Parts: sequence; C-alpha cells; structure tokens
Amino acid sequence: YNWVALGCYVMGVVIQIPFLNQAMYKGPIAVALGGADISWIVSLIVTSLVYYPLAKKTMNVPARMIFPGDKDSSIYRKPGISTTSGEPLLGKRLSDAPPYSA
Repeated sequence: YNWVALGCYVMGVVIQIPFLNQAMYKGPIAVALGGADISWIVSLIVTSLVYYPLAKKTMNVPARMIFPGDKDSSIYRKPGISTTSGEPLLGKRLSDAPPYSA
C-alpha cells in the first residue's frame, strides 16, 4: 500500500471538518465565515502541500526507463511463450528472440 497517500487522504478528510457547512453539521470556522463552506479548498491545498514533499521523499524511481524491445534491458519473456517457428523462448532476452510474424 501507498501509506503516504492513504495518510494524506485521511488527513484531508479530517482537515475539512471545521470548515464544513452542511445541513447535518456546521463547523466552527464555517460559522465564523458566515456559512461559507470552503472545506474542499482547504483540504485540497493542505493535502497537496503535505503529500508532494512526502511522496517525493519516499518515491522509489528506477535509474532509467525500460521500454519494450530495449536491446540493453534484461526483461525476459514469460516461460512457455514461443515464436511462430515453435522455438521456445525460456530464459532468452527480448533482444535475442526472433520476431513474431502475424
């Protein structure tokens, strides 16, 4: 799970409560603002300001992008998949495999 995102989501819900102005509940800050419900704005701003630095700090990004057909990648095809010629590709690199024919 992405605990940073889940934690920020919960924080965003909780931070809205004092700013809510609904039929069921009126928050103290919403009442002080004359009934303006700005809960979504406050939540959006606070959650964004907290999430971005935490996500950037905890993100695990690969050193480089790996693209299909990359000659330097060590991505292997799934076991048992073979080409139309019937040659099995077990343990072969994508760049070593003969091309598929349609």
